[in-house]
Amino acid sequence: MPNHIRKYWKKRYSLFYKFSEGIQLDEESWYSVTPERCARHIANRVKGKKVLDAFSGAGGNLIQFAIYSPFVIGVDIDQEKIDLASNNA
Repeated sequence: MPNHIRKYWKKRYSLFYKFSEGIQLDEESWYSVTPERCARHIANRVKGKKVLDAFSGAGGNLIQFAIYSPFVIGVDIDQEKIDLASNNA
């Protein structure tokens, strides 16, 4: 693991509390994914509404939106990020 990622590794369970259950992140996602507690707060604010996550990345916000809202669409330009979000969901 690169040295610049080590500090994020220590916080992996704040990013995804189920990290040890198969969560996958690429190098960029380590520092760009929204911590789960924050994502949960954001998702609770739009509870029950239709949600479009236009930059879904590895799925940090997307997963929380899906818990709180009945209709969620995640979009990303990077196929690797789409694959990560699908796995993490």
